[in-house]
Amino acid sequence: MDVIHGLALLLIHSFAAASPAVPLPFHLTAQGAIIVPAIVNGIGPVSFMLDTGSNGSVISEQLASTLGAKAVARTTLMSASGRRDALMVRIEHLAVGGVSENDLLMTLASPEAFNLPDLATSGRKVQGVIGQDVLGALRYTIDYGERRIVWHDKAAVVPALATVLELESQDDRFVARVPQDHGVLRLVPDTGAETLVLFQHGGSIPPSASVANESVELTGLTGSRDARRAVVRAFRVGSTLLMDVAAVIVGRDCDATPLDGLLPLHLFARVTFNGPEHQLLIEIR
Repeated sequence: MDVIHGLALLLIHSFAAASPAVPLPFHLTAQGAIIVPAIVNGIGPVSFMLDTGSNGSVISEQLASTLGAKAVARTTLMSASGRRDALMVRIEHLAVGGVSENDLLMTLASPEAFNLPDLATSGRKVQGVIGQDVLGALRYTIDYGERRIVWHDKAAVVPALATVLELESQDDRFVARVPQDHGVLRLVPDTGAETLVLFQHGGSIPPSASVANESVELTGLTGSRDARRAVVRAFRVGSTLLMDVAAVIVGRDCDATPLDGLLPLHLFARVTFNGPEHQLLIEIR
């Protein structure tokens, strides 16, 4: 959903899988966001959103105040919905299911930032976001059907009929190369995206996209911005051709990074990140 850029530091080398065999149940919101229980500095469980599209982790000002965490750095939050300056705090310990992280920098966000309609209707008070600074070095499967995350201690075997996408590291996050009939789209695999998001470059959009006149509001932790509804008539994922995929089109004036958009992972049955191998395995519903 949101991308953190600036002073966010990768600490993935210290992330440890304590019980990788124990699956982590999650709550799936109406718009596809994943909410998991977390323990922060011994307090919890508290609800965090697991966001593979964010290159850094976020904590609410309220929880940081409860923990007595003090600001130690400044950064800029950037996403498809905008940008804003923010402070960072140091968290001694974060545990999610069978994995844990020590000495983690997290970006502060106001309580209002988490009052997104989708999160508000989930019945859970979300207090933070777990991003790629925590997830990037891990291997795990997100099973949308079973509503659970399965951790792997070695590279997951490619399931039969699964599509294997190459992952690139860019700005401390993963970008997937998704071949299409007209070329290759570079999309951020994003558990926080409700729908396919395409960035408009110089007025151009993929030839398979049909843009509607209807304007919508794209909302995230950094705020809101205008977008336009669209339909991608044919969207290829490996050998599978998805027809009439709902999408939104936004300008890319908030970030010069050469990306084509966000790939919402809840469209699929299961996705597996082999982080160290830079692989994304997608199983179609």
